[in-house]
Amino acid sequence: TPPAVVPPGIVPRLIRLVARIKTARNYDLGIGRELGIVGTEHTIDVIAATPRLTVTLNAGHPVIRWTKGLADDLEILADRGDGRGFVLLTIARTTRVPDPSPLPHTPTVWKYKAIYRLKDERIGQWSAEVSHSVGG
Repeated sequence: TPPAVVPPGIVPRLIRLVARIKTARNYDLGIGRELGIVGTEHTIDVIAATPRLTVTLNAGHPVIRWTKGLADDLEILADRGDGRGFVLLTIARTTRVPDPSPLPHTPTVWKYKAIYRLKDERIGQWSAEVSHSVGG
């Protein structure tokens, strides 16, 4: 015979049970670890976190790729060799960011650098600059 169907509402019941266990008088972290109800802590080194960028071309346009890690976003700056220096390209949540800027008519080197963002604040260190030739 098949096993009995679990009545609806299993997740809320489980949450209440875990909450009751964690407030019990003799509860400690060791018990919580044994029961598997204590999660691991994720910490971000907000001083040393440094994004690593790579740039490829797609139909002639640069595509910036990065590893997200535990940060929320990545602030990406671009220097398109036009004398303005580094300017904001975007604040990205996705790890594959195309640069939609019009391509120059002559070959030019575009550079990119980025910094992680957590809760709308910059954290860590600026990435190394990456560059790619475009146009022409």
